Amino acid sequence: MSINQGLVDRCVHILMIAGLLIATGMVYFGIAGWIVLIPALAGLTGLGRALLPSTAQARRYG
Repeated sequence: MSINQGLVDRCVHILMIAGLLIATGMVYFGIAGWIVLIPALAGLTGLGRALLPSTAQARRYG
């Protein structure tokens, strides 16, 4: 249970950092920032989707 909570906290921190990076990229880089950050954001959401089913299964069966 505590391991899952630690994983959730880590994911929340990663999402917060990603949000800050996106905000600063929009401010400093403008359109070029979007070109760089959209694939990065897609990669992060893909990673999140890959992690979420495993944590859900761990909660169900653990």
